[in-house]
Amino acid sequence: MANSYSNGYQYSTYSTDTSGGYGEFTRLSEVISTNVQKVSQNVASMQKMVNQLGTPQDCESLRAQLHQVQHYTNQLVKDTNNHLKELSLLPNPPNLSDQ
Repeated sequence: MANSYSNGYQYSTYSTDTSGGYGEFTRLSEVISTNVQKVSQNVASMQKMVNQLGTPQDCESLRAQLHQVQHYTNQLVKDTNNHLKELSLLPNPPNLSDQ
C-alpha cells in the first residue's frame, strides 16, 4: 500500500501477485506509473533541500530529512524495478483485432 509521510515525501510498497493476466498488467502498469511520479516528486524535493545546504537554512534536521527522503526514494526505485521485471514476465495480452 502507498504511504505518505507527514513531511509530504512519498514511498510505496505493493504486494506482488503473480497470478498474471490483463488485470495484473493493469495493476502493475498503474503501480509503476504512480511510483515514477512519486520518484520525480521526491527528486524535486531533494533538489530543493540540497540547494539549502551550506546556507543559513542548513541544519541537522534538514540533513536528516534529506537522508530520509533519499532512503525512501531509493527503496521506491528498487520496488519499481522489481515491478518492471514482473511486468516483463507477463504473457502478452491477446490482440484485440484478432477477436
